[in-house]
Amino acid sequence: MKGTKTYINSEEVGYQEQMTKIYPTEDQIQIALIDWMKINKIPVIAIQNEGKRSYSYSRLLKKKGQRKGASDLFIPVPNIIGHGLFVELKAINPLTGNYRKPTSEQLVFIEDMIKLGYSAHVANGFDEALEIIRNYLSHCDKIKLKSFQF
Repeated sequence: MKGTKTYINSEEVGYQEQMTKIYPTEDQIQIALIDWMKINKIPVIAIQNEGKRSYSYSRLLKKKGQRKGASDLFIPVPNIIGHGLFVELKAINPLTGNYRKPTSEQLVFIEDMIKLGYSAHVANGFDEALEIIRNYLSHCDKIKLKSFQF
């Protein structure tokens, strides 16, 4: 089952009880964050950069400007920290129970954006992503932010 991990409780006498823990996928985390940002009228751009594609379609996307490793979300609101915020979301790998690691391309993208004056972070799960976003927005001009219509 996708997004689950099965545990065996070895303390049970006579039989083993299976417990299943369900982890949210990266897509579910992103949808929840987008919903939160819509409610709070925060501008956000989702960067669709994953998925299986044919070789010819991949080449077309590259010609159109798609960059390998681009972060999942971009909040185009400048503040004293940066010109905008990039967030690379990571979910738990259900097979290991640990957060997935960013790829080398994702780390290079984040480093490049920081060099250009943007704020960029890897967020492990919804709560960490929300904390990063809230912290970034706490340094923004609230009047300009309120005038935005999502």
